[in-house]
Amino acid sequence: MKSGDQRSLFYLLKEYPPSATISSIQSYQERYRALGGTGINAIEAQFVGPAFIDYLYKLTRRYSAKDLKLFKEQKRYSKMICFRLETRKILLDHLVKMHDQFIMDMLRQSKRSHEKKHREFRKRQKRAIDIVLDTTHLILDWRDDRPLYKVNLWQRIDEKKLLKSMDDLHILKRLEERGYGDILLGRYSGLREYFTEFIQLPRGRIEEPR
Repeated sequence: MKSGDQRSLFYLLKEYPPSATISSIQSYQERYRALGGTGINAIEAQFVGPAFIDYLYKLTRRYSAKDLKLFKEQKRYSKMICFRLETRKILLDHLVKMHDQFIMDMLRQSKRSHEKKHREFRKRQKRAIDIVLDTTHLILDWRDDRPLYKVNLWQRIDEKKLLKSMDDLHILKRLEERGYGDILLGRYSGLREYFTEFIQLPRGRIEEPR
C-alpha cells in the first residue's frame, strides 16, 4: 500500500470505493495485487458453497483485525479465507464499475468541453464570414485591366482581421469535423496510466468451481 498509510490491508479491503479517478482506480488495482499476494488465488473453495462463503464474508467484515485475533486459529483462518475469496470478486466488480464511471465522466467532460469551444467559435463565425466575404467581393469586383497586388488588398482590408477570421473558420471546421475526437485523444494519456493493467484483470466476476 502507499507509503505512510498505517491502515491494514484488512481494513482497506473493507472500504467502499470512492469516486472514480485515476488515483482511486490505481489504488484499487494495488489492493487487488496485494490480495493476490496473500496466496488466495491458489485456493479453491471446492467443498464450501457460495452462500456459506458470502455468510462468512459478511460476518468477518464486522470484525477488526484485533477482534479476529481472539478466535482460535482454525476459525480465524476459515473466516479470513472466505473473506478473501469473496473480496477478490468484489474488488473486480468495483474496478469494472470504477472504470465505467471514469469513462462516462471522461466522455461527459469531453462533450461539455467540445460544446463550449464550438459555441465560442460559432459566435466568431458571423464576423469571420463577413470579413472573408468582403475580401472575396473585393477581389471579384477588381477591374480586369488593373493588376491586384497585396498592397492594394491591405489598403482596403485589415490584414490581421482577415488572417484571424481565416484561422477562426479553420478552427470551427476542425471542431465540427473532429473536435470531439481530438479532445478524447488529449485525455487518453490519463486513461493509459491504469488501463494497461486493467485489461489484464480477469473478465467479470470470478466464479467458484462447481
